Amino acid sequence: MENGWTPARDSELGGQPVENRLEDELLAPNCSREVNSVSKKSRVSRYSVRVTFRAPLRFVFRWCTDYSPGDGRDSGEGYERRVLHRSVERVELEDLYDRKSGWIWIHRTVRLYPPDSWHAYSIGSDRTLSVDYRLSPGRLGCTRLTIRAVRKPYGCGRTNPTKTAWENSVTRSWARFARVMERDYRRSEPSRAHRERRR
Repeated sequence: MENGWTPARDSELGGQPVENRLEDELLAPNCSREVNSVSKKSRVSRYSVRVTFRAPLRFVFRWCTDYSPGDGRDSGEGYERRVLHRSVERVELEDLYDRKSGWIWIHRTVRLYPPDSWHAYSIGSDRTLSVDYRLSPGRLGCTRLTIRAVRKPYGCGRTNPTKTAWENSVTRSWARFARVMERDYRRSEPSRAHRERRR
């Protein structure tokens, strides 16, 4: 798993490499007219990020997919988040970013594939984005998260961030998430140990 990344579910991917599927999702005929009306000159960009957490996979999956209004604070990005729908299979979110150029709105649909993966498709004021998240066990009880994304400008967006800029920004956000997650995991350990002693 270290060098080769496996897509979330073969039944979902239709046998395609993940990069092709993510790009197809952005360019699919059944997408909205607004998405497909983006200039054909607009470039689709691909990104990849890996992050390691000092917590077991089961805890990491539950923590990462427990979306809440406080996520903007924990990531350091400061966006406002509303959770519109939540079920065992799907989460619907709306995010609002305050930028120098104005407000950026994003609607995000997240599909959950426990115990180790989830997929998010989002459309916003400036871009469409398709992202696969995959967890795998690491050494010494750690968990590794691999993020693969495909982005396309949309609406007021004209260009994609460079590969380095996007990946560095996402890595910083997930590093902040990691600190909060690992703190939550450490806090949960005493109660877990207490339950074990009572058995």
